[in-house]
Amino acid sequence: GEGAVDVLVSYYEAGVSVEDVLRFATYNAAQALRIADKVGTIKPGMQADLIAFNGDLSTNFSQTLSNVALVMRQGQVVYRARKKR
Repeated sequence: GEGAVDVLVSYYEAGVSVEDVLRFATYNAAQALRIADKVGTIKPGMQADLIAFNGDLSTNFSQTLSNVALVMRQGQVVYRARKKR
């Protein structure tokens, strides 16, 4: 939700690298929930839960996080943004 995005933006604005912010939101969160054997990383055997963004997180972190292009849940596309005309 928006609260989670606000936390990630706060980390980034405090000087945490994009890579570390993404790691906090994915792998570290999965470890904390004790589900890192299923989610949190992209590798064979893991659930394919992914979010793709339109934009470059390293140049406009906050705006890019708000611009979701695609969401996959267990390997199936569950959301695809409409192309702007």
